[in-house]
Amino acid sequence: MADDLEKRLEKAEKHVSKGKIEPAIEEYKAALKLAPQRLELLHTLGDLCQRVDRAGEALAYYGELFDKYADRGDTTKALSVFRKSLHGTEQPPERNFKLGNLLQRSQKNEEAAEAFRHALDGFRRLGNSQGAVECLDRIGGLEPDHAETQIQLGE
Repeated sequence: MADDLEKRLEKAEKHVSKGKIEPAIEEYKAALKLAPQRLELLHTLGDLCQRVDRAGEALAYYGELFDKYADRGDTTKALSVFRKSLHGTEQPPERNFKLGNLLQRSQKNEEAAEAFRHALDGFRRLGNSQGAVECLDRIGGLEPDHAETQIQLGE
């Protein structure tokens, strides 16, 4: 299996060096199936998809990469991926909630509150009242003097 992985990676790198991005993407996808724990493959796939204007696919790879870093507790890498590759794009509320948690742990309370507000909007659109209450609770903890948040939380 390690041999298969190395062969896939070598092929992919050769394709990239020749400017053949589409076949390189396919080789990296195959490599990722063989070694899903190798997170650098997600990053590479995101970068390559972006190069060939497959933005939706690139965002999916970057999103998965962010989620895995966040789940591992690697705040620095998760925030870096979000800021470089996902910022300014619509994200699922669960991802915005994870972002808020990471920012809060990093003492970036204003940014955390903003991320929780994005998550709150998403949970409300989906009709997820439990997620919305969790967001309001987090925002309320970050901004205890913000009257509107406290009123919403009370409701």
